[in-house]
Amino acid sequence: MRSAGTKAKSAKQGGGKPVKMIFEVNNGRRLEVFQDREDDKVYLITRDSKGKEESHETIQPGDFVTMLNWYRYQKENGNTNLNF
Repeated sequence: MRSAGTKAKSAKQGGGKPVKMIFEVNNGRRLEVFQDREDDKVYLITRDSKGKEESHETIQPGDFVTMLNWYRYQKENGNTNLNF
């Protein structure tokens, strides 16, 4: 199995293919979220301010949907700051 870093390079753009999402975090870090294929695992890479990989996670599709459902439930029920 390829490492998450290798998978990041293989994510394709355009033509309906999955695209990497990149989030600049206020602590200088960067989050990269992507899939190799639709309805497949979600990969999350955290990079430091110099671009070096700090960590990577693989999230199963069902777990990702559960996280989104939790987020929606919290927001819809008044937990706008996501305090838990």
